Amino acid sequence: MSRQAPLFLLAVLVLLSACGPIRSTAGLVKADRAIAEARAAGASAAESYPMVLAEALRQKAFEEQGYGAYDRAERLALEAEKEAQEALKQATLVVESESVSRVQQNVPAREPSEDDAEQQGELSEPSK
Repeated sequence: MSRQAPLFLLAVLVLLSACGPIRSTAGLVKADRAIAEARAAGASAAESYPMVLAEALRQKAFEEQGYGAYDRAERLALEAEKEAQEALKQATLVVESESVSRVQQNVPAREPSEDDAEQQGELSEPSK
């Protein structure tokens, strides 16, 4: 039993030491997904500061992961994900406002016609 205790401790240490790279990699994957989702919704780096910031933070997180600074990489990746979500919100608002303005522009203004008057008369007359 005493021989197994050091092996168990060694196994626990090995597993715990792998948490940093795993968490930072997972954070980078989430940031990549959020950035891709924002791009798909129409956010571009040319138009959106949060998108520029998300891409820069993601790049810096990748760099920090390469240096072995896994905690810093994880924090940067989380910030990148948040900024990409903000870019997604902005892109969604822009798309919604553009679609509303298009609908408003395409609605023809028309004068009331005789058919409208007849329909109004039918609606106002009580049914017998």
